[in-house]
Amino acid sequence: DVQGEQTQLQKQLLAQEVVKLRREVAELRASAPGVPLTVDDDPRISKAKLEIATLEAQKAEVIAQTNAQKALLAKEVKHLRSEIDVTRARAQAAEPPAIDSGDQGKEIVAALNRRREFEENFTRTLRDLRKELEMSSLKSISSKNQMRIGVRSMIQLSNERIERVMEEASQVPVEERLHIEALRLLIENSKLRKTLNDYAEGILHNTLSKVE
Repeated sequence: DVQGEQTQLQKQLLAQEVVKLRREVAELRASAPGVPLTVDDDPRISKAKLEIATLEAQKAEVIAQTNAQKALLAKEVKHLRSEIDVTRARAQAAEPPAIDSGDQGKEIVAALNRRREFEENFTRTLRDLRKELEMSSLKSISSKNQMRIGVRSMIQLSNERIERVMEEASQVPVEERLHIEALRLLIENSKLRKTLNDYAEGILHNTLSKVE
């Protein structure tokens, strides 16, 4: 029971991380370049509403996936326990058991522990990569860099950090669909940040060209 509950808790924590990633992606999409700046019937408002509706639907999907995985885990545990009960009944009837109940119980606990540890490691890695991605923003680099560097240098440093996050994300092992979705969102988040950096660099180039 304890192992099962801990595994379910890790599933819920992972689902929360996925929801956060989806929210960040929606925010980055909303701030992406290419949106006309008209004052009447501003399409950005419609876009924001659409993003919110999409995000809510995706959030519901993540919750549904998590609940389904919890139900599957509970079903697996129930099935394994029933096998143990059958084995014990055979032992009590002086029949040679197919599998030793003690060994089987240990295998169940070991399997649940392995699953819980994988979920813990995956969620921890995902959080670390999200933090690294947040630290890649120009604002974060500017506030934490003690040496004064130019905007172009900050953009280059930001892109290098983003690419490092994408590279690390591509090497994270996965076991389930929710893991794949989480990493897909992280990489999409990264690509959107690079797009914003390219946009900022373009503005800088145009500004300097006008000055010259």
